[in-house]
Amino acid sequence: MPYLVDSSSLMILIKNMEERKATKLMQDSKILDLTYYEAGNMLWKHSGLHKYVSKQDLANLTDLTKDVLRKLERISAESDDLPRILEIANREKLTFYDSSYLYIAVAKGLSLVTDDFKLAKASHKYITTKTASEMV
Repeated sequence: MPYLVDSSSLMILIKNMEERKATKLMQDSKILDLTYYEAGNMLWKHSGLHKYVSKQDLANLTDLTKDVLRKLERISAESDDLPRILEIANREKLTFYDSSYLYIAVAKGLSLVTDDFKLAKASHKYITTKTASEMV
């Protein structure tokens, strides 16, 4: 079954697996183009803002993230999608980013993998959702 994986779940999967296993697990998965930026922001938060990881661990995690991201198909929202994404954001009280994941998953017939509680709760009304732990 094809999945759209959001950044919250992607980073959990990457941190808890080796590259080969994470890539194989997500071989039918797709990400949004904004996932690159969200993943990079999470790496920054873990290293620069909160200092959760050492420089060496950050380098390893960054390399692994880069390798996994390179192998996943990216999907982009189009300018014509803007009104429908905004409609979901307002109706479900989600951020525009989260609404983009939900909209694209519905539009492309994908299940959504998210560890964002609010997004998962709203998504259950429309599509099948899973968490990262359910993917393993």
